[in-house]
Amino acid sequence: MAADGVVSLGGDSVIDGCTAALHGIGTTGRSHIAVPTTLSGAEFTPSAGVIDSESHRKRGLRDPDAAPRVVLLDPEVTLATPERLWLSTGIRALDHAVETIWAPERDALASWLSLEAIRRLRNSLPECRDRPQDVEAHQGAQVAAWWAALGLAGSTMGPSHQLGRILGASFEIRHGITSCVFLPATIRHMDATRRELIAPLAEPFRARSGSGVGDVCQDLVAGLGLPVSLSEAGL
Repeated sequence: MAADGVVSLGGDSVIDGCTAALHGIGTTGRSHIAVPTTLSGAEFTPSAGVIDSESHRKRGLRDPDAAPRVVLLDPEVTLATPERLWLSTGIRALDHAVETIWAPERDALASWLSLEAIRRLRNSLPECRDRPQDVEAHQGAQVAAWWAALGLAGSTMGPSHQLGRILGASFEIRHGITSCVFLPATIRHMDATRRELIAPLAEPFRARSGSGVGDVCQDLVAGLGLPVSLSEAGL
């Protein structure tokens, strides 16, 4: 390969595809410049997921040197992203933040950034829905997604992500949509089994208590015009 590097412009599939291709030919992420157009956060992780079209299983790679060397957050580029894709990947970013909070590693910095990401996504995503050409709203969502993704490399994701991987690979449902369905349900499950882990989420979600976070999250998803059940997601 004679090229000096690669520029990926697009969502997580494009960025993950470039990351996997570079890894496959033995080139590190130091030659990779990513320009994301969604909020999934693939550009901030030293990993990539690829779906095997024959087995319908998702396979991944993880390499400390795989993350893109440069990430350019340009909100004007994202104005052309379809609304459903933009908003649903915003819920994916919210999913990253929430599951970082209760991850067993309990990374203090990642948790702090995730709480702030939740606050910002709660504000910026409805603003993006109401004013789809608002550059500042898109930039606010990008920064929140960045902060939500910074803890992913060192945090074990929980049920929402695991279920989403299975559903996405088996039925070709985008990860943003799987987060719309599974994140509120996972929050309710965690509230029933590990209530102490839900308490920190009440304030950033603007819920009266931890027990109300699941409902607030589902209302946010529904308010963005996104599916909150498997049937609404097309199953």
